[in-house]
Amino acid sequence: VGRVRSGRLRSSELSNATVTFSNLGERSADTLMPIIYPPQVAIIGCGQIVRRPWVKDGEVHVRQIMSVTIAGDHRVSDGRSAARFLSRLEQQLAKLEDG
Repeated sequence: VGRVRSGRLRSSELSNATVTFSNLGERSADTLMPIIYPPQVAIIGCGQIVRRPWVKDGEVHVRQIMSVTIAGDHRVSDGRSAARFLSRLEQQLAKLEDG
């Protein structure tokens, strides 16, 4: 943090930043706990889609559920941004399922 604030980051820490999407769900993994490997700034991990009971409007329905996790480099962003991203992703996927 000190090097960021003083403008002394190495060029290797600033170049080729990426967000990686890993989908091990296609290989039957229920959940993926991603680990950032530089130069990534975030990695999103998706588990397989499974049918589970879900309560909506006070009633139990069977829905397709997918575990999504995110690991982020806090030198680039914060947990609030990751939470907003996951919330927006959930909204978009729900539209597809309900749609």
